[in-house]
Amino acid sequence: MSKLIEKIKQNSRVVTQPIGFGREAVAPVKPRILLLAAITRPGEASPPGLVAGADAALVSLSGSRSDAKTFEKYVDSEVGIPWGGWLAGDKPLGGKQIIAMGCDFIAF
Repeated sequence: MSKLIEKIKQNSRVVTQPIGFGREAVAPVKPRILLLAAITRPGEASPPGLVAGADAALVSLSGSRSDAKTFEKYVDSEVGIPWGGWLAGDKPLGGKQIIAMGCDFIAF
């Protein structure tokens, strides 16, 4: 399953109060907004600097080989967030290419 979908599901879980006479009170967990960083010019800076504080990143993929190599570098970085591709440009990459690059999610 997608790492981004797992984060969304975790964020939307609701904890209920237990029924009974126990003293345990569950502190309410307030859901927070997930931040998705969009990178429109891949390759200009290092991944940690581009997505600091983000829950996931979306990289513009125009179909060029340089975009694909840059995306693979981002995915291999030690940032620890899901990386997705935004299909842009005249010659978007194919599904097999995107899967091979390690894309967690795709935006059209």
